[in-house]
Amino acid sequence: MSSMKSLRPSLLLLCTVLSLLSLHAPLRAQQGGGPAPNLVVVLMTGFNPGPNPGLSILNAKLQTAFGSQPGFASQVFAFSDLNGAFNFVQANGGANAQVVLVGHSFGAEGTFLLTQNSLAPAGISPALCVALDFVSQSNPFGMSTPTAPSAISKVLSYHQISTSFLEPMGSTQVIGADRNINAEVLFDDTTLTHTSIDCDERVQQRILNRIQELVTPNAFAGTGEDLDLLVRVDTPNVPCDPASGIATAGFLADTPTIPATGGDLVTFRAVTPERDFSGSPAALWLELFPVGTPPVSVFPGIASSLSPTSTIFVTAPAGAPSPPFLFEIQLCWPVEFAGTGVLGQAVVVNAGAENGLFATSTGVAIEGV
Repeated sequence: MSSMKSLRPSLLLLCTVLSLLSLHAPLRAQQGGGPAPNLVVVLMTGFNPGPNPGLSILNAKLQTAFGSQPGFASQVFAFSDLNGAFNFVQANGGANAQVVLVGHSFGAEGTFLLTQNSLAPAGISPALCVALDFVSQSNPFGMSTPTAPSAISKVLSYHQISTSFLEPMGSTQVIGADRNINAEVLFDDTTLTHTSIDCDERVQQRILNRIQELVTPNAFAGTGEDLDLLVRVDTPNVPCDPASGIATAGFLADTPTIPATGGDLVTFRAVTPERDFSGSPAALWLELFPVGTPPVSVFPGIASSLSPTSTIFVTAPAGAPSPPFLFEIQLCWPVEFAGTGVLGQAVVVNAGAENGLFATSTGVAIEGV
């Protein structure tokens, strides 16, 4: 890593400013006790989901991940079954539950209609809604710009670019969404289509991660803007030699903690899916820590503890991918890092960021095993 420590002046300034601010950062209050509310997930399919079972696959993953949690319930509904979905939410806690909505195509519009027509009037405010390639039921082959219901606390809209003949036109922008995310750019994968985005393992993992954050807040939260750090851990046939082929392939994910074994190839990719920060000075913020004692954030949006003895900036090496990728850095995980973790977070300096100075991705901790 030492060969990649060159720092840009703007990033050095940012580090200095954050170090000073951290001295005055207030400690975060502990959350109160009491039983957790029911976690209720409604999944709404698009038109004719039979040959496209993405949400049923996701529901099975939800049952595996959260099925043992008291009060958890999830079910798949047709986009038109608003009454069934509403009755399901009411039967599992109603306004006292943490409600998550996931909809694909017509089902994405269905989650909005469910909220506007049934949930909000009943005093139910969904905690999270994930729209996958939102398609207007009245105009599926024309571009629509829907508005997210204000009753939903957080809305994430993923889309792809429709290019096939008679492929429904997913909305590229949902007004009022916390984030609109071009999945093709995010994963550098133009093979995504309207009928595959809900089946995509990478998209499904991100949905699971966002739901998990409702149960356990992400300790490595960023500023929540158009910036993602994706990490992939591959096991080559010959350690540290990806040219020999990959014995076990990983996939790009923003899961908070990912294990790695000595000799694995670790890829860090920072991307701005909607190109908000294209061309901005960018770096990968890394902090070493003993596994089991991850860094504790001392400043909002910064996952690092800002310890000067364990934190470094790594800027993009020569030949880095062009925007919207800000950088892609690969390293061989050292055998000596068993029991050691590395927390990574992407950071950009941009006056257009919400705080007027910088934006950060969520952090990802690679833990040596």
